[in-house]
Amino acid sequence: NRISAINTIPYLHYGDVYKLYHRLVSLDSEFDHIAKVSANERFRNDQLLDTGDIVYNLTSETKDDIGKSVLIENTTCQKFLAGTETTVLKIIRKDLIAPGFLNYILMSNSYLSEFRRFATGTKVYRVHPRAIKKIKIPVPPLTEQKRIVSILDRFDTLVNGITIGLPAELAARRNQYEYYRDKLLTFKPRPESGEPSVNPA
Repeated sequence: NRISAINTIPYLHYGDVYKLYHRLVSLDSEFDHIAKVSANERFRNDQLLDTGDIVYNLTSETKDDIGKSVLIENTTCQKFLAGTETTVLKIIRKDLIAPGFLNYILMSNSYLSEFRRFATGTKVYRVHPRAIKKIKIPVPPLTEQKRIVSILDRFDTLVNGITIGLPAELAARRNQYEYYRDKLLTFKPRPESGEPSVNPA
């Protein structure tokens, strides 16, 4: 319980990012299940995780697992550390981009396909942070971002919360979810302004 963990700090191990979590890591609801390290452990300030931060892996043993991202929920502002071999994205201008929207972009097949082109290595794959700066992402108006997040959050909860059924049925539902997620996250520039707009269905 939390009393026995008073001398420890929750710690998000890079392996847990792609093995245990899907889209969201909520310290509020999953405190007891998250790994801990000693409160005496040395850490950098940029390892501290706040609500709205995004943690993702730049290192993995397989190309398919590299680039996995999770959104952080830490509404009680407790100390929560990102592990080594992870990268923390802190969004400064939340008036321009919603954390949930950015995380869905990072989860999309189109982004991951581009991201994994920069992977190097044989037994262990890595992507250098400098390479990420070369990847462009769409940034529609904030109201549109929030609308998309609202739709995808509901769809994600519905599909990924299902655990009963034949494996083939579950896989088909998740494939359908990924298809509609990527479709919602596909944009094209408006000819008159060059700004991204939602690709019509």
